[in-house]
Amino acid sequence: METMLIGIPDMGPDPFRIYMFGKYAAGVRWAGGEVEKLPWGVDDDNLRLIVENWDGLLLPGGPDMDPAIYGEAKEPACGEINAHRDDLEMRLLRIFLETGKPILGICRGLQVLNVVQGGTLLQDITPNQRIQHSDFPHRKEGVHAIKAAPGSLLAAALGTEETRVNSMHHQAVGRLGRDLVVTATSEDGYVEGLELKGHPFCLAVQWHPEHMAEHCPEEQAIFDLFLMACRRERGNRLKKAMQNG
Repeated sequence: METMLIGIPDMGPDPFRIYMFGKYAAGVRWAGGEVEKLPWGVDDDNLRLIVENWDGLLLPGGPDMDPAIYGEAKEPACGEINAHRDDLEMRLLRIFLETGKPILGICRGLQVLNVVQGGTLLQDITPNQRIQHSDFPHRKEGVHAIKAAPGSLLAAALGTEETRVNSMHHQAVGRLGRDLVVTATSEDGYVEGLELKGHPFCLAVQWHPEHMAEHCPEEQAIFDLFLMACRRERGNRLKKAMQNG
């Protein structure tokens, strides 16, 4: 089976970010893919050359986005901003939306997708949440329930419409971006899954399947379905190139 190359933006040099990056990479490799890390600051021309060789994009978790991007002032509870990541990930995502190559967004990745599609974020859900959504110590456990929409990519991956997931976020989707469909919600009503109408494969989840994948087959199945889509879309591109050649 041909190996798929999945691009993941650099998450930063500190030990915590390196640890987190390794979890995403493991989920991809268990599904039969390989990973390429993309550094910040690549210009648009070189970025397009690099991603021509990628079969899919994984947008990982990370710091809060700059609220100015979605037209809001930064609230006190909003975390530290990384403008380099905001810039790179939005440019990357727009390329993949344009080309139709598969996209998997996780936590911050879901939020980037919503913002790029014109949506907004709730900068801190802590005062209004009814269950704890920022629970890093229990990242290997299902700490709250979600419901996945029947017929969605997410339900297909999980093999069920109801499951329990981990949770490591304090922000959430506010106004929904254009052409996005909510495919999962938490018990207290926050968006936990998004998919994009008309795109061959664009799936985003608010939780962290990479931390449960090693012992939860349904969580690893999210990566497996993503890699299956990458193989399918590569085959479609090759077939189209042969027809046009």
